[in-house]
Amino acid sequence: MGSVKIRAAIAEGGSPLCRGTYQPSNRFFLVSSLNTNLAPNIPTDLLTKKQLKIRLNLPSERMVEEMMKKRMIPFLKLGHRTIRFEWSKVQEAIAKFEHKAVGQK
Repeated sequence: MGSVKIRAAIAEGGSPLCRGTYQPSNRFFLVSSLNTNLAPNIPTDLLTKKQLKIRLNLPSERMVEEMMKKRMIPFLKLGHRTIRFEWSKVQEAIAKFEHKAVGQK
């Protein structure tokens, strides 16, 4: 029942956290259009395992965990179970595994 009210509110004009227009085909509207002006000091390039899995187009979070275990990607351990990834550093680490074409350096 609550989700129906939220959807109706979004369709009528959105919440203060959202900007843009609501489109039913865009499932990630709330996540992708958060207003970052409300919290300017929060770094936007720190990702969770789930977000990293989506960005790297991996089939499961388990693959992210395996990459962590093999030290293939850098990560921050901020607490007992809180793990975050800096996107720019992950991109640099992933680039090391690129295979060049024959004849290129």
